[in-house]
Amino acid sequence: MRAPRPRRHRAHPRAFVSGTLTGAVTAVAALALLAARQPPGDLRAGARRLERVLDLVSRFHVDSLGPDSLLTRATRGLVRELGDPYSALYGPKDLAAFDLATRGRYGGLGLLLEAQEGDAVVARVYAGTPAERAGVRAGDQVVAVGGRPARGWPLARLTDSLRGPEGSVVRVTFRRPGAALPVEHALTRAVVHVPAVPYAALLTPRVAYVPLQQFSDSAADETRRAVRALVARGARGLVLDLRGNPGG
Repeated sequence: MRAPRPRRHRAHPRAFVSGTLTGAVTAVAALALLAARQPPGDLRAGARRLERVLDLVSRFHVDSLGPDSLLTRATRGLVRELGDPYSALYGPKDLAAFDLATRGRYGGLGLLLEAQEGDAVVARVYAGTPAERAGVRAGDQVVAVGGRPARGWPLARLTDSLRGPEGSVVRVTFRRPGAALPVEHALTRAVVHVPAVPYAALLTPRVAYVPLQQFSDSAADETRRAVRALVARGARGLVLDLRGNPGG
């Protein structure tokens, strides 16, 4: 009688655990222990737990993450888990865009640019800004920023390169139609207020025209002042121009 052959056990494909994964399993076990010890409603204890979690992740995660990256991910996760569609975490660029949209303020030169056949052309220069003080005019072309040719740059990239912290300096080269040579200006960035109502006028002696170009925290006051000034000049009707306005 033949002896029974020993039964061979097939290894489970998930049975292998690398050294890094072992560390991760250890970290998970430690987190479970921390959760078990967490008194309910104790915010300070929760903050200590979060600090321990960040420490464990920084030491055992397979990819090395710097402290700033860890904190950013943790705070984003916190805001995301709120489940509130009106809550968001903004980085520096996001915050600058938010300030521009809601307050009409940003750190820059005071230029409104538009793309024309591969060139960035100044469509408007805002009053009292570094660009206006330097003599930049509507129609000028931006040909270089910081000594680098800017032709063909996406408009968003060019606009971002001109914005920056208040007091910082950026070198911008402009070409003016009809001028022989381009001109370079060293411009000091400042806090720029973009008006919601850039101007207002009387179309006829009794009909006012007010263009409302963006909704910001000053839009209501600017519109009110413009309408009152035109009414004082005899206006009895109003054309409120909302073309191109992104809403709010």
